[in-house]
Amino acid sequence: MKKFVFIDTNFCNEDGSCRIHELQARRQKLTEGDLVTAYMEQEQWDARVVRCGGQWGVVLLSETRALSAERYEGQQEGYHNGRLIEQLRVLRVLEGLDLPEDLMAEAKRRLELA
Repeated sequence: MKKFVFIDTNFCNEDGSCRIHELQARRQKLTEGDLVTAYMEQEQWDARVVRCGGQWGVVLLSETRALSAERYEGQQEGYHNGRLIEQLRVLRVLEGLDLPEDLMAEAKRRLELA
């Protein structure tokens, strides 16, 4: 089954790749060279996973296609997208608390971020 990754074309690297968050790559067990479907809002592209300067990204391989209404709704309400956003929000709050390293590591482990 082809994996879907969220991208934001406003955050592309100089080499033309669009960044994806480390949590997406980790959660979906992506490896460099994997073929995925990248999506943003109601558009989708065929894409290949790349690493650029220690960051994960995708290179778009196709022209823009419309994302079906069902797929769009599912992605917005889906487990990976919804959980990823919540984990990032909690991580930002924890980072702002200047917690000791051991406590921060335990919090990340429990949030499945480590």
